[in-house]
Amino acid sequence: MPIPKADKDQQRPVVQLVDKILAAKQHDAEADTTALEQEIDRHVYALYGVTDDEIKLVEDRAQK
Repeated sequence: MPIPKADKDQQRPVVQLVDKILAAKQHDAEADTTALEQEIDRHVYALYGVTDDEIKLVEDRAQK
């Protein structure tokens, strides 16, 4: 599977989200970062050009 090359504009929001997750976990190791992680997922889906139907399929399988 080819791995797309993210440009700086595509990397920036992911880096910011990761920084927020790391800061939250440093403050409280049990912090709920689910929403931030889901936002990262959305950026990755966009980078790969994943459709809404494909996202639903992936996320439904992940919940099982």
